[in-house]
Amino acid sequence: MSGILKFLKQRWLPIVCVLVVLGTLPTAWIFSNKWNAEILKTAEDDAGDKLNKIKRARVTYVIPSVVPGQQDTTISDSPNAAMTAWVADQRQQRVEQAGLVMADATKRNKAKHGPLVQGLYPEGPGNDSQLKRQMREYLELMTGDARAGKPSWYTRTLREAGAGTVPNAAELGQLIAEQKDREEAIASAESEDGRVDAERQKQIDESLVSRRIGEYRRHAQGFSFYADESVLGGHNLFPTPSMEARDGAQVPSHEEGFMWMADAWVLEDILGAIGAANTGVGGERTEVELSPVKRIVKLEIDKLPLFGARKGDPGGLISRDGRAPLDPNASITGRVSSSENSVYDVRNVRLELVVSSEKLPSVIEAFHSTGLMTVTDLDLTEIDVWDDLSQGYAYGNEHVVKASMSIEIVWLRSWTVPLMPKTVQQILGVNNNG
Repeated sequence: MSGILKFLKQRWLPIVCVLVVLGTLPTAWIFSNKWNAEILKTAEDDAGDKLNKIKRARVTYVIPSVVPGQQDTTISDSPNAAMTAWVADQRQQRVEQAGLVMADATKRNKAKHGPLVQGLYPEGPGNDSQLKRQMREYLELMTGDARAGKPSWYTRTLREAGAGTVPNAAELGQLIAEQKDREEAIASAESEDGRVDAERQKQIDESLVSRRIGEYRRHAQGFSFYADESVLGGHNLFPTPSMEARDGAQVPSHEEGFMWMADAWVLEDILGAIGAANTGVGGERTEVELSPVKRIVKLEIDKLPLFGARKGDPGGLISRDGRAPLDPNASITGRVSSSENSVYDVRNVRLELVVSSEKLPSVIEAFHSTGLMTVTDLDLTEIDVWDDLSQGYAYGNEHVVKASMSIEIVWLRSWTVPLMPKTVQQILGVNNNG
């Protein structure tokens, strides 16, 4: 026993430490279990709260519309990978659809428009003498050459579109005079005194009127509507047939030539719409008496708007969703050319037509369907058909009116800018549009 006591006395401190540790273990185990339970419950409560928040969370998916005026598609749902992937696919499809729509619109808007002289636009030859020579050829193309019997580009384009003119007054007058002489000679020979009495003269005069009207109507069977280069009066940019300008040094500038070409495109658009209106159900071109559009009385074109370095526009322009700004005071569409509009240019045309009143809706529809054209104003007035007939215009038996129209043509810059010389881009403010 004394040996054990001696051992304990010599090592009392380690033994006490061991006993303390052994005594602490049960206590620590008891408190540890209690703490673990509390921590676990707290963690579970926090995780459950966060899980509930996730379950209650809603995400608004947006599929943008590609059609102006149409609302975007919105879907509110809990976030999940399947929905996110589906929306992403739908958005990509919309982008591709928008690209196809834009390509189709550009193709339709451009139609057959292009340089009237190959190699002259957009920049033309770098050599000044070659450029001047091509511009002189361009001038001759536009004005024609009366000495060589070459019609102007305008006259030729009108004819190709189905336009015709009234009969030659001198030639028709000669025919009527010859018939008058023949009928009066017959009447005189049949008369006892060799004179033509009043009753017979009245009959002769009526037959001459019928002959004249018949010639007018027969002549009108050879084309679709009346028009010649004189209807282009009042314009500012069309070149005049000047022999001096062609033969002398007055060659148009490259920029002026582009403005001519831009107006020529306007004429092509207008004639394309009239051609569509005057096309029968079988695809054939109608003659005047059956045509909805019977005559172009006048065609005027506003100049291309020039902005140059000027930035900003007068008040009134409204831009929504990043689209081209609109001016509600400009027209019923609000579309305008502006220094802030990099998408399109607007060409405004004033057009006076003689049309069939019954077929007027089809005429308006033709402008809407053949290009990016809108009839923004329309006034109708009666015309004196007998007065027009006396001038050679035979409209047939349909009731006709004079339709004074304002027409808005939109040209997408996606096709016009690549045809513009750099100098024209600058004066049109293209550079300012980015």
